[in-house]
Amino acid sequence: MSNKDLLDIIKTLDSHLVGSNTVRRFSVLKLYNKLLKNPARRSLMMNISEIERVLSDKNKSLSALAASILLRMCT
Repeated sequence: MSNKDLLDIIKTLDSHLVGSNTVRRFSVLKLYNKLLKNPARRSLMMNISEIERVLSDKNKSLSALAASILLRMCT
């Protein structure tokens, strides 16, 4: 897939990240984590504000995964 195609997908996933469904948010975070394993895809993840909101979630699995993603994006 090209980066342009993935950018559209990421924009769609961002909307699911702000929802209240825990399973969807966890799935989106897992997809982001998988995308970040490829260094060429890191530049696609520009909007981190939705991921930062998950840090304060009461579900510790979600907040831990979000922290891991943010740390991976910074390196």
